[in-house]
Amino acid sequence: MSTDSNNIYFSYCAVASSVAVVYDWVLTWGQEFELVWRQRCSLISVIYLSVRISHVRIATFCSSTSSK
Repeated sequence: MSTDSNNIYFSYCAVASSVAVVYDWVLTWGQEFELVWRQRCSLISVIYLSVRISHVRIATFCSSTSSK
């Protein structure tokens, strides 16, 4: 593959993974709201939110470095 083809491929993969994450958030927002946001802060809530946020940061970092 040429460099342009690689860039297009990585861009498509980044968009596809972003769409999958947003789709997952839309599907699970009601449950997340009831089980995490409406409850008191607990260790499980903190772990859940840190995992939820960290995978978005990792995906963003990977997509930004792979396009260079």
